[in-house]
Amino acid sequence: MPDIAELQTTAFDTAKPDKDLILLFGPARRFSSSVLCAITSEFPDHEIVFSDNLHKALECTREQCAKTSLAILDESFCTSLIDHQVDVRGLFPETPIALAFDGSTISHKCWDHCEPFFAGFIAFDVHLDIWLSTIRLLLAGGEYVPPRLASNMSDSVSAFSREPAINGSDRNALVAENSTTTQAPGPADLLTTRELEVLELVAEGRQNKLIACELKLSEHTVKLHLHHIISKLGVTNRTEAAACFLQDQNPLPRSA
Repeated sequence: MPDIAELQTTAFDTAKPDKDLILLFGPARRFSSSVLCAITSEFPDHEIVFSDNLHKALECTREQCAKTSLAILDESFCTSLIDHQVDVRGLFPETPIALAFDGSTISHKCWDHCEPFFAGFIAFDVHLDIWLSTIRLLLAGGEYVPPRLASNMSDSVSAFSREPAINGSDRNALVAENSTTTQAPGPADLLTTRELEVLELVAEGRQNKLIACELKLSEHTVKLHLHHIISKLGVTNRTEAAACFLQDQNPLPRSA
C-alpha cells in the first residue's frame, strides 16, 4: 500500500484502468494510513485514490469519472464544494458522494448548501467497521445519515427531507395560500425541463423514490434537482415549491 504522500502526488496518474475507483478528498491527517489500508483490504476490486486537493476532481479524465464508484469528501472542503458543486456533479452525475465530518454535527452553511448533494455522511469518531459498512451501503446505491446528525440538524432537515403527500383536497388550499404572490416569473420561466418534470411529480404527491423510478434517475439526483428547484423558486421546502407549480398551472381568477 503506498503511503499517503505517494497517493497525494500520483492519485489520478496511477489509477488502474481495469478497476473501479473510490476517491478520498481531504487533508492527509484526516485519512490515516490505517483507514486507507482497511478500505483497500475490504474492497480489493476498487482502486483507492487519495488527494488533498478537491480541484484534482475537476481534472479527472472521462474514463476516470465513469469508473468512479464513490467519492468521499472531508468537511473542510465544503466551502470549495459550494463554489464548484455544479462542476463536480457534472463530472460525476450518478456517483454517490459522501461527507466525512467530526463530532456530531456539521456547519449549517455546509448542510444548507450541500445536504441534497450527498448520498451519505460518515463521522470520523465512529468505529472502523461502521466506516466500512457505510461505504459498502453507498456502493450498493443506498444512502445514510447518522441518527445523531439528523437530530442535530433537524431544523434544516425538515426543509429538504420531509415528503408530505399533496392530495386533491390540499391542492386548492395550497394554490389559494400562494395566490397573492407575484405570478411572474413562474416555475416554467425559472426551471429546466427536467426540474419541471420532477416538480410536477412532487405536486402529485410522489415521494423521491417513486420520482426516481418514473424518471429513471437515482434518488440522489432527484434530491439534487429538488434542492435546485427550492433555491430557484425562492421557497423553503417541497410543499411550497409544489404550491408554486399548482398556482402556475391553475391560476385563480383575479377579483374585479
